[in-house]
Amino acid sequence: MLACLFVAASAQARTEIHLITIGPGDHLLTRSGHTALMVAELDGEVLQSNRVYNYGDADFDNKLMPVQAIFSYIHFFLSSNETLDEAVRIYGYGQARTMSHQKLNLSDDQIQRLRKRLESDALPENREYIYHHLEASCATKARDLIDEVTGGAVREQLGGPTTDTTYQDMNWAFSGHAGPALAATFFFGRPNHHPHDRYYGLYDSRRLSEGLLEVDVPGPDGPRALSDTPEIIVERQGPPVIVSPSLATWMLMFTVFVVLSILGWEARKELPRKTRSAGFLLGAWALPFGLAGLFVGILTIFSTVPEVKYNEMLLVLPLTDLVLLAPAVQWFRQRRSRLDRFLAPYAVARLSLLSLYLAGWAGGLFIQRPIVIALVSWWFSLMLLSVARRSADT
Repeated sequence: MLACLFVAASAQARTEIHLITIGPGDHLLTRSGHTALMVAELDGEVLQSNRVYNYGDADFDNKLMPVQAIFSYIHFFLSSNETLDEAVRIYGYGQARTMSHQKLNLSDDQIQRLRKRLESDALPENREYIYHHLEASCATKARDLIDEVTGGAVREQLGGPTTDTTYQDMNWAFSGHAGPALAATFFFGRPNHHPHDRYYGLYDSRRLSEGLLEVDVPGPDGPRALSDTPEIIVERQGPPVIVSPSLATWMLMFTVFVVLSILGWEARKELPRKTRSAGFLLGAWALPFGLAGLFVGILTIFSTVPEVKYNEMLLVLPLTDLVLLAPAVQWFRQRRSRLDRFLAPYAVARLSLLSLYLAGWAGGLFIQRPIVIALVSWWFSLMLLSVARRSADT
């Protein structure tokens, strides 16, 4: 009788692994959501103990982290010192973020393999890894571990042909933060614009949660979904966080287009007698966009991160535009510059470069978006050529 009771009690005890999905928050570093894995020990339906494994930990007190991240790879680590209650307190209530969990329908063998892998990765000598926003993050670490223990089922069912979706299309991490959104548009290069398959697209925590529902694995009564439907643990208090691709770049470039057109029109009317509006035109472009082109050039030379090193903005925003500041200052002072005679040839060369870029973009050779940046840069070339020729009429 005692033996039978022991067997019955043991049958009730089980281990489950849950995917924890944490929604976006208000702070910039929380906008893209978060993913963790929880190993739960249950006795019947009663949760006895649990441990949350979080691959998204780093030294967030380091103020230089954003700068370091664009010049070289930074180190993140797996932390495992939180329970679900502590995670809810930190993320759900402390950061006002919605949290959900979904049980993974794994076999006992798969559960133990995944558990041992998490325990091994959490050891001090193993927990650090080189972070990559597309290939090594909290969501991709969880995705790859689940795919590994299921024998590649996730990749097999969600991989295959590439879609039209790119990281730039899905980049809602900067929505609500115009400055970082603009920086990402100008300084994130070609690799962020390559289309990817659905498996690769699971670097987004929300898509990972949804994607696992579409993967089938063997079950006792036939195929079943790899994951149960997510259940809300705690819901965000307050207005919802709006996550969508930022329109900051389009708004900026539309404003620049309008300003260039007005200044170009005023310069045409004043030249060749007066040069102040023409000076404003050159300076309004050369200072911000020349500096942006210079920074792209610095990243191209010194960065080791492909996503910022290979950047088509080097062609769209030539760093040589900074030279235009010299005649801009002289023209603003109603004086002539020794560089005046080079402005027309420079404008022609610039216009030719941008025309070739636009043709290459239309033919698929270049892929960075939004194309509006190149179009406005091309428009500036026309304005520059117009005022340079008008100035030469003296």
